[in-house]
Amino acid sequence: MKRIYTYIIIAIAALAFASCEKEIEFTGEETAPYIMFFSEPADGCPWVVRITQSRFFLSNDTIRAISDAQIEASVNGQPLNTTIQYLGNGRYDMGYTPHCGDTISVRVNVAGLPTITSGCRVPNKANITNIEFSMEEDSRYSRWDEYTQDSVISINGTINVSFKLSDPAGEHNYYMLRLAESHNGDDNWHYNYFWLDDNVLFDNTGMEEIFDLGISEPDNEGNRIFFTDERINGKEHTIKVRGGYYLWSSNIGSEYNSQSRLEIYTLSRDMYLFYKTLKAVQYQDEITSIFAEPVQLHTNVTGGIGVLGGSAKVVIDVDPTIFMK
Repeated sequence: MKRIYTYIIIAIAALAFASCEKEIEFTGEETAPYIMFFSEPADGCPWVVRITQSRFFLSNDTIRAISDAQIEASVNGQPLNTTIQYLGNGRYDMGYTPHCGDTISVRVNVAGLPTITSGCRVPNKANITNIEFSMEEDSRYSRWDEYTQDSVISINGTINVSFKLSDPAGEHNYYMLRLAESHNGDDNWHYNYFWLDDNVLFDNTGMEEIFDLGISEPDNEGNRIFFTDERINGKEHTIKVRGGYYLWSSNIGSEYNSQSRLEIYTLSRDMYLFYKTLKAVQYQDEITSIFAEPVQLHTNVTGGIGVLGGSAKVVIDVDPTIFMK
């Protein structure tokens, strides 16, 4: 019998916002609970962790948030002497803002459960130059809004972003791209579907085998695109992104209430593997039956389940209104 994960770790990523592949052997009996830990210390952002208790994957019980965890942390080999604040729902504010190059380790104790440990390094930001972007209008229509008693113009189209990535030589680097869109001038970003046509980063098919399941997923499209520097190590490589956008204005001649941006992440190896396997699980759920064998999710937590992985982000802001007349 092949080993499987129990899927409980997916709830960590959904609710939250020394590598090893841990596998939990399923023998038909209920497994003992574990500590579930998720944290992605990101450069320039407050460090938050989420700690919960696992449940049997066939159970419908609510996943228990842990509010009394004893957390010890160190940064660059020095104890983190900050006030840790419980935020509710298993989330803890560590009282520290990580920076690129930080080496972080944690130790978590919860009464009645095994102690867990983990560690990661926050990677450096990607070196991005030669940024260019354009937009193509696909459709435009106007209508009268009875509620606002005003004309509304809506535009759909395609956004193109090109940039040059300079990959550092002599090290393994892991990348993730996301294309975001915001409306109404707020900070509520939505992540759009987009794609890359790049036969250097990806095979010509643009498809990737999901482990040994005999199915393939698109590797160069989605709302997250991942790649490593395996084929561009120490080189400069131009990357071209294409994705959809939507604009609208409340009246003719007014500013369009939309913003777009491309986010370029560098990830620690463990964070990269976690996101990649999570994407595989989500893709498999969409196209396979309940009888398919679940995909294993990557974890680097000793004594429990979950992931501690670092990230750093570069943002390319695109103002779509400059292309609209």
